[in-house]
Amino acid sequence: MNHDTTAAADPRRAAVPRRTRSRLLIERTGLMARLDAASQRRCVVIDAPAGYGKTSLLLAWQRQLVGSGTDVGWLALAPGMHAAACVQALLGAFASVDRSISTQAREEAMGGLQPDGLERVVIALVHGLAAHGRPMVLVVDDAQHGTDPGVRQIFQLLLEYAPSSLRLALATRGGMLPLTLARERAQGQVLDLDREALRFSRAETALFLAERLLQVDAHQANMLHELSEGWAMPLQLLSAQCRQRRAAAAKLADGLHEADERIAAFFDQQVLAGFDSAQLRTLESWAGAAALSVSLCSAIAAPSVSVGSVATDLARFQSAGLLSPAGPQAGDGWWRMNPLARGLLRSRFVSRSVEERQRVHMSAWHWFALRNLHHEATRHALLAGDLQSAAQMADRGARLLFAKGDIRALVALVRQLPPELREAHAALRLWLAWIALCERRFEDCERVIAQVEAEHGGDPVMHYRLTLLRSLSAVLRDDTAAAVVHLDELLHPPAGADAIAVAGRRNVLSWLFLHLGEHERARTIQQEGAAPLLDGEPIVGTIFGSLVGRTMVGMSHAVQGDMREAEEHYRAVLAEAGDRGNCMEAVSLAQQLLVDVSYERHGPGEASRMFAGHGPSEQPLIPDATVRIALVISRSHVLAGQLQQAHKVLDGALEQARRLKLDRAEAYLLLDRLKIHLAADEPEAAHICLRRLDALGDRHAQSSAGTHGDVPAVAERVQVRMAIHEGRLVEARERLVILVGRTRERRLGRRLAYLLVQSAGVARSLGDRPASQAFMQEALALAHRLGLMQTLLDAHPQAPRLLREAAGQPGLDARLAFHVERIEAMAARQHRAADGPPGWGAAAAGDESLLTPREAEVVALLRQGMPNKRIARALGLSLDTVKWHLKNVYLKLGVHGRDDVAPRLGAVATG
Repeated sequence: MNHDTTAAADPRRAAVPRRTRSRLLIERTGLMARLDAASQRRCVVIDAPAGYGKTSLLLAWQRQLVGSGTDVGWLALAPGMHAAACVQALLGAFASVDRSISTQAREEAMGGLQPDGLERVVIALVHGLAAHGRPMVLVVDDAQHGTDPGVRQIFQLLLEYAPSSLRLALATRGGMLPLTLARERAQGQVLDLDREALRFSRAETALFLAERLLQVDAHQANMLHELSEGWAMPLQLLSAQCRQRRAAAAKLADGLHEADERIAAFFDQQVLAGFDSAQLRTLESWAGAAALSVSLCSAIAAPSVSVGSVATDLARFQSAGLLSPAGPQAGDGWWRMNPLARGLLRSRFVSRSVEERQRVHMSAWHWFALRNLHHEATRHALLAGDLQSAAQMADRGARLLFAKGDIRALVALVRQLPPELREAHAALRLWLAWIALCERRFEDCERVIAQVEAEHGGDPVMHYRLTLLRSLSAVLRDDTAAAVVHLDELLHPPAGADAIAVAGRRNVLSWLFLHLGEHERARTIQQEGAAPLLDGEPIVGTIFGSLVGRTMVGMSHAVQGDMREAEEHYRAVLAEAGDRGNCMEAVSLAQQLLVDVSYERHGPGEASRMFAGHGPSEQPLIPDATVRIALVISRSHVLAGQLQQAHKVLDGALEQARRLKLDRAEAYLLLDRLKIHLAADEPEAAHICLRRLDALGDRHAQSSAGTHGDVPAVAERVQVRMAIHEGRLVEARERLVILVGRTRERRLGRRLAYLLVQSAGVARSLGDRPASQAFMQEALALAHRLGLMQTLLDAHPQAPRLLREAAGQPGLDARLAFHVERIEAMAARQHRAADGPPGWGAAAAGDESLLTPREAEVVALLRQGMPNKRIARALGLSLDTVKWHLKNVYLKLGVHGRDDVAPRLGAVATG
């Protein structure tokens, strides 16, 4: 046996005792607890790539062990270490604890280290350990270097012969160990900690950064976590880069991390050094893809490379820490490359010839295109230099994403195209106009429409698309007058009109008719003709889809005041969307409008809880939802006595309404603000609102119908409210007579009930009890039929008293009397409410009651450890539907992924 040792295997260096001071980046409480719990196990194996904090963790554990009376010996194996060097290192490690442990073994080693000599040395060590008597842990760092047969014999014999007082702790990479642990694992005597266990959690990353960076907010901390993937050494290098360059963490997203020499050196020396040049070139080629699979990598690789070889390389790269599972959203069999390593490898890939780079991107483009993965196909087509194919794929992908209602993905897909390419294709410019609408950039939208119209307006199909876009713009601007201009054309689509346009016209027309007072027509338009199909599939979840259309039907009932019927439609939409998945716009709108139903049936406090985990900043789909959400949130704050917060909510909503010129929305918001000022006895502030409302009413004085026709009506209602507050009751009564008559004509049942209660209050104050009782009886009958409750309480400060008097009238219908009891019970609950509305985000998230029954089923299976595919099979759903449910679950619970669900619900249950 060759006993020569190199400097790298110098036993004096290998056996130097480690300091007991922890070098941990942060306190790893969870890991330390797992190590403590393993006190009865013979072995601890920490297996992770370089830079994951293995040595740091062992040092921290060493300090804890020594403090509790357990001795710790330490040795580090070195590349090429032979048995002789290993024996010397081992003797030194034991001698650092107690020289007597290794005295006899050292004498045995002087007699030669042939195989039987190694056994005699180990036996002598065992005797020394038995005589020592105290519990001891032997730490073997860099255990992956223990490949020499003699080294393996030493550790195998030590494990087999040593007394139970000795435990082994081995830190290694790639699963390589200097001994076999099959029997010990079978007996449950091994604690395994892998890189997933060592990876920093988001909370640990934030804690680490908070200790080292002066300026880092939650978003920046999250971004640094994503870049490092919780890998300790890259995270440490990133934080040092931020601190030393005095760079904001956000600037790392601009590529600062790619050029950092220390990060490059870490990957080159600690991670990439084990690969040959061919494997490194393979990695560089793969770095262009956002996610990797065996099939994709085989397509990118040279034709001579087999699928088996690709799978082997993927496994090696994964073992080195370069690849991680892409997560449940990507599906099984997908990997993602560490962002820092990917940035480094991509920077090297671009130094190759243009021809070679284009070949790689063309292979990837074709692979993604065959699988309808349009975003990646378009990106790689652009990088391959085929601009026309990229434009065609982007348009096709945008249509499919639009049909699914995945607007964020649509925006990302179109925006990755260079501006000159988008401008060269009319179809792509239409998507730009659509994106401008989604972002409420109405002038930009109209400019694009005008440009396309000037070039292609003679084409009836294109002209219809443009008309539909203009009409949708009118919907989002809350302008029925602008939409009516296109009514005739919308009703008569040209032959050859595409499925998206035909589907979209229904929803635009429903919105237009319900605001023109043609409620039945708003509903029947959804039933006209067969449902348009796009690539053989119905258009369902998008703003032009059938589910949004059915939500509009529910909204038409709500406008008339029939909250029972409205709720039935909204909940049916949510149920079907839950079964289909990928219907975010329909779900969003139905949930937002359902808030109004909850407000009516349960009051503002309960309705505001429907937003737990969503937050008030979520962009409502249409202005109607914008107003209702702001009013519900504001009123919930008023109920809790938090007037400042209520005004803050109204401030934000008013700013948006004025910026987008939504006069009707502004009027309703100002009406609520004026009520708050009057209740707080702030007459001057109330008169400021009054003057602004008068100006809005004058601006639309000639409008008698549609959305703008509501503005003068709101202004008039404000005059009534002010007259009641200031005691001008005769004037209030006269104004109410006119308002009640107009509201009857428009068949707006909810508003009519409100005005009837106001009329009853004014009549009672004027001493006209018979008139007051008549108004209340009509209001109660209407409220019972339509399911109205909160509206009656909102109508007049003396509403509870008016309700009690109405309930006491002889001969009152028992159903109406019971309805009064329900309203009084709801009012009592509101008076008992001592706390404000739940906060947004995590403070309000985590309540399992927020989940739908289907979501709760998915969560129950997820908590059993089932992957998405098994959940889909268990529930009889598609994989996409399961992913869609999980997106909603994560949002409602305020968590980032499936691993956070169980802890979050556990925290709620125990909190």
